[in-house]
Amino acid sequence: AGGHVRLCHIKYQLRYRMEQNMQGFTNTADRNETISYIEECGCQTEAAEADCVKTAMAFARQCHQGQTRLGRDGKVPYYDEHILGVYHILEDETVLVVALLHDTVEDTDCTFEDIEKIFGTDIRDHVYLLSKLEGETFSDYSKRLFDHAPAQVVMIKLADRLHNLRTILFVSNRKWIQRKVNQTYTDILDRLEQVKDNLGENYASEISMLKDKIIEQLAVVQAELDKKRETIQ
Repeated sequence: AGGHVRLCHIKYQLRYRMEQNMQGFTNTADRNETISYIEECGCQTEAAEADCVKTAMAFARQCHQGQTRLGRDGKVPYYDEHILGVYHILEDETVLVVALLHDTVEDTDCTFEDIEKIFGTDIRDHVYLLSKLEGETFSDYSKRLFDHAPAQVVMIKLADRLHNLRTILFVSNRKWIQRKVNQTYTDILDRLEQVKDNLGENYASEISMLKDKIIEQLAVVQAELDKKRETIQ
């Protein structure tokens, strides 16, 4: 019970800090101070597990504060548009936590050490697999991911790509979109086909569903690209 009270107190401090500082991590000291509020709650105890998703949600929102991407309504907050977009495609608690955190290291000042302090080694390892490292080509990144990721992490990558495809037509660069379409076939779907027998049965139906949805969305995107091409001609 004491651990749960302390967890609630930490959460209150985190919420208060986020309300007071809506500009996100302005410097390293600010980031470290925020992390110090929540690193003890993590996902390490049974009492903390129930709030683990909420902790990840708060942490990811803070990490991505100030970032934007193109959506239906123009430039929109990155966390609201993409992070929650991926989150709502998934269900499993561990998957939800990692889904919320999947871009924190790649796209913000957050580090793998920050993730480990708050959420533990397993979550850090999952985020590592989902993070494209500096200097790494997408092809090398996807090979590393699909060669080593468990089924839950593969699900997140598929959900990530599915959501990106659902919003990709808001980008004006058609050549870039076509490259992303081609990349999805070669570095996502082809890689998945190579490893699917090694992923086990626990998430087989979910992975198959996500694959089918990606293929459907690829057809939608490609049709729009072809339509634009015909209009230009």
